Amino acid sequence: VDGITTNLVDYKAIATNPDLENYCGQLANANLQLMEDTPNELLALYINAYNALCINHVIRYMKENNGALPKSITETSPVKGTEIWDVDAGVVGGESLSLNDIEHKILRSKWNEPRVHASIVCASASCPSLRTEAFVPSKLNKQMDDQTRQWVGDETKGIKISVSDEGQVEQTFSRIFLWFKKDFDSSGGPIGFAKKFLSNDWPKLSEKGGDMNYFTYNWNLNTK
Repeated sequence: VDGITTNLVDYKAIATNPDLENYCGQLANANLQLMEDTPNELLALYINAYNALCINHVIRYMKENNGALPKSITETSPVKGTEIWDVDAGVVGGESLSLNDIEHKILRSKWNEPRVHASIVCASASCPSLRTEAFVPSKLNKQMDDQTRQWVGDETKGIKISVSDEGQVEQTFSRIFLWFKKDFDSSGGPIGFAKKFLSNDWPKLSEKGGDMNYFTYNWNLNTK
């Protein structure tokens, strides 16, 4: 999408398939108390919920607009004057939640887990790519590590390091690292965090290696 690498989502196919609606029903009836003693299960549930309910916002918009796709998730709010992030997205475990509720009040508040930012996807080109499988408790850490490696290693929206002919280093990071900088403090900040997931053949990231710049965030829909 606009030169940015991403997994494209076939929203039109999803709109004609009952699986998403059925899954949203399962989310609504989920027994959260049974999951309290298994943190990975609860974390996986809320990551999957965010991704599914975000997609569902797009599907709702399509149904309200004769099947037309929005240009961006930011255009899908059904409530005038309210951004889509604050609109009720669905019910999880009997509680009506917005995407902001899931991201900020639950995922970022209950877990000190910066890899969440590589795992939740806001239906936009500059978001980390949507995983092609659900997150599951038994391999959650492996899945989140993989998501993070793919995200930070993507030079179109994760991290890009360039060196001029004069040897000047320029480091460009996803704007997510700017918006949620404090979330990465426990992992050594954005650079310390990224170093854990970049392959050895990448140029060395450095706090003193050059100016840290940020990609412009592209909110265009991640669609086919």
